[in-house]
Amino acid sequence: MPLSRYVSTRVTYSIAGSKLATESSSKPVLACDCNAANCLIFDMQLTGARKPPHPVELRIDLMSIAFFTDEDARGPILVHYHIFKNAGSTVEYALRREFHEFFSTFEGPHPNSILTYDQLVEFVKSNPLLRAVSSHHLRYPTLRDDLRPVIDICVLRHPLDRLFSVYRFLREKYSGKSDLLHQAASELGCAAFFRQCLEKYPAWMRNVQVGILGPGDPSSAPAALAELSRIALLATTDFFDESLVVWEYALFPVFPGISLHYLAQNVTHSTPSTLESRLEELRRLCGRSLYDELLGANAEDMQLYEVASRMVRERFHQRPDCSQWLEEFRERNRALAYRCRTSLRARWRTRFPKHLDYSSQD
Repeated sequence: MPLSRYVSTRVTYSIAGSKLATESSSKPVLACDCNAANCLIFDMQLTGARKPPHPVELRIDLMSIAFFTDEDARGPILVHYHIFKNAGSTVEYALRREFHEFFSTFEGPHPNSILTYDQLVEFVKSNPLLRAVSSHHLRYPTLRDDLRPVIDICVLRHPLDRLFSVYRFLREKYSGKSDLLHQAASELGCAAFFRQCLEKYPAWMRNVQVGILGPGDPSSAPAALAELSRIALLATTDFFDESLVVWEYALFPVFPGISLHYLAQNVTHSTPSTLESRLEELRRLCGRSLYDELLGANAEDMQLYEVASRMVRERFHQRPDCSQWLEEFRERNRALAYRCRTSLRARWRTRFPKHLDYSSQD
């Protein structure tokens, strides 16, 4: 069975002893020996040689020795297709933390560059130790079982929710070189911005996600849907945690111990909100007529998103004890956020103790 298909369809897992139960007799490739990690820590504690390293550092050391070697430059590689404002920075954050120097971004020379699979192959050949890559500019299709097996990652989003997020990002958080879209978002209200973009920049407004999954054509819904069914690790932004729970489960045979909990990156809404509330806000700002026009301009993207939503929900519920593992995943997210908050407070107390001394205040 091809590796990408194995990753996207694995549905049996035995919790006891963290052992894998597969329906195939073939053994998956393991990224590193977890038992070796435990033994190494135990030996250090006995001999007192040095303080045991942080788990991430230890994992990197073991990967360097056990898996990421020049002799084994044909191991699987994670390839993240980073669609703008589809939680891509958050995925990249998790991959960078997990793989460290074995992770890289892969971008073209210009903001609107388009990179092909052949260019990805050349990039990976020149960096044989890479195990994870993220790219804004890479486009489908991809060969998932070439000389270097590719496990592709793609996150999709409701197209109007995505457009609203693009507008807010350009208006409130964009810090790059000013361009026409940034200027329009800064000067125009929501409705005026989208009307202008529909007239002057239709490529930015119409079926962007279909264009990335299809052969570069925003109207190629059949090709995009066919590609969608082959994506190994799929997610939608409104079912994000559940999707990453499935990714961890599916990747365990290839990268044992991989953890994809995260701190949300590049967020445009300062307070938590639901998809329904964001769409209602967009409808209020644009008016019913323009909202329906935007919806019609993204009909193929809507079809793609709806199919993806069904797929990620089915995959999540196929994971044994899915609700239990979702809560465990979210607890890791909460713990990570707490550590970062307390760490920040500690640094500020050290630098500005008088400003943070609340004991003398009423």
